[in-house]
Amino acid sequence: MTGLRLPCQTRKSIIGADLATQHTDSRIEVNRPGSSPAGQMARTSTLSRAIRSTLRGLMSGLFGSPHFDDPLIGRLKRSGGIWRGKLDVGKTPNVPVNLFGSGREPDAAALAAARQLSAMFDGWRPSIQQALFDHYTPYGEAIAAEDRTAQGTKMPALQTPEQVWNHVTLQSVAVVKLGGVVTTEIVYAAAWDDDHMLGARFQGGSLVELCASV
Repeated sequence: MTGLRLPCQTRKSIIGADLATQHTDSRIEVNRPGSSPAGQMARTSTLSRAIRSTLRGLMSGLFGSPHFDDPLIGRLKRSGGIWRGKLDVGKTPNVPVNLFGSGREPDAAALAAARQLSAMFDGWRPSIQQALFDHYTPYGEAIAAEDRTAQGTKMPALQTPEQVWNHVTLQSVAVVKLGGVVTTEIVYAAAWDDDHMLGARFQGGSLVELCASV
């Protein structure tokens, strides 16, 4: 019954019918002429265990979290309408990855984009760091203008785009559809911006925007 999608009422009726059938079978067996009380008890106990085992299997198949095993990404589990797993990105292992797809499996285009990410990431780094540096620039100017005694722990001044990597942390990856186009979003937390996550969005291998979201 793996992957079966049924209304809750139908699921309940199937489980109830299956259980009732097994109970009927057990009564026929127990009430057979010539059965001893000890034999009846033993058979009833065995059948009860079988019923419980069957019911657990049905419940797991119907209501357990769907999963999908990909040879490159590994296991993805569906939760909240999204396929979730882990992915190594550059030198960062086990980055949470979220893919769009149907209730049965991740979308083929989303899987392809996620599989390509590790190979594409090094080539994307220059455009990502430039976008992050451009986002940092007004923050850096504001910090530089502040009275040093009022700054507390001061954010180090960044002079070049390459320096951003010491001050950002890779949080997650999402493959979504934006305007009907498959989009890979690489999400960072930045030390200079406590209020937003910064998502570098790629379409067709090119950076299209850096999105700041709460």
